[in-house]
Formats: sequence, C-alpha cells, structure tokens
Amino acid sequence: MLAFLDFRTNPIDSYIDLIEPEDPDVAKLAKQFKSYEAAYRIVADEIKFVPFVPCGPVSATLKHGVGSCIGTAALLCSLNRATGLPQEAAWIDLGKDG
Repeated sequence: MLAFLDFRTNPIDSYIDLIEPEDPDVAKLAKQFKSYEAAYRIVADEIKFVPFVPCGPVSATLKHGVGSCIGTAALLCSLNRATGLPQEAAWIDLGKDG
C-alpha cells in the first residue's frame, strides 16, 4: 500500500496501477451513470475523506465508504474510465481561463 509521503519517492506508475475500471463493483456502479459528473458526485458525496486510510484497492474504498485523497482520486478515475471517459479527457489545463 502507498502512503501519503510516497508521492516523493514512487514513480507515477505506482499511482496509475491504483486505477481499476475493470473492478466488478466499479463497473457495475459506472453503468448507472448518465454523466461523468454523476461519478464525481458519488465520490464527493458518498465517500468520506479520511487521510490515514490506505489508498487501495478501489473496491475497498467503495465497500467501506471512506478513502484518502489518493484513494478517492483512484476511485473517481476508475469510475470515469469504466464509463468510457478517455484518459486524455481527464487532464485539466490550468493555463486556460474558465
């Protein structure tokens, strides 16, 4: 399991591996969404932020309803990928206005 301070030492692949759109619970939930925003609302409204919770697997975050910042981000990415959002569409361009 990754810890918060692992951001400084772990390669990006360590975090990408946390994304599991093929997880049966993730795939089942993602089929219910009519928009990508619905996935965000589920994570924001239904998953309680607890900073010391281990950040994986995403099925545990769903089952227990709690997650760290990394765990909830991995869950949101997993849900979005399971709904068909391409990886490139998830990037935020901080250089643009609006």
